Amino acid sequence: MYHSIATFTFREGTTASQVEALAAALKTFASGLEGVRSYSCGADMRLREGTDDFAVAATFDNEVALRTYLAHPEHAEISRLHVEPILAGKHNAQFIT
Repeated sequence: MYHSIATFTFREGTTASQVEALAAALKTFASGLEGVRSYSCGADMRLREGTDDFAVAATFDNEVALRTYLAHPEHAEISRLHVEPILAGKHNAQFIT
């Protein structure tokens, strides 16, 4: 399996509706891609200090599916419309199990 994890920290003043719109856009996008085994995203639960504000955890059947997801024009458009206006910081990693 091929995995991609991303976490985001948002700018002060980011609203719940902005975060919900981001989650909805990502889930809709991922649901239409071939090779997506599982896809979850959402706001941090705030159970610990120092966590980021939002996370995406995705599993793909193969490297081609992962690379397609990462390079897809719709993924870039979601970033432009929903992430960039509220983004303060980002971490990500891709790995194989």
